[in-house]
Amino acid sequence: EKGNMDVARIHAQNAIRIRNTATNYLKLASRMDAVAARIDQAIQMKAVTKQMGGVVKGMDKALKSMDMEQIGQVMEQFE
Repeated sequence: EKGNMDVARIHAQNAIRIRNTATNYLKLASRMDAVAARIDQAIQMKAVTKQMGGVVKGMDKALKSMDMEQIGQVMEQFE
């Protein structure tokens, strides 16, 4: 009977350790998802910034000539 208690204690300790490991993996997965989301957001922001640069250049040219049709085309390009 004493041997069974030792076996039960070891089994319980292993179960607790495995449960803690699973919880730690879930936390790690959550942090990795957050990092991936931030990277995606940075990539999208870079693309928007690049588009804005093109629009600003186009608007500068259009405003210098005050051609309303060209201004409209530049605005549509950004949308």
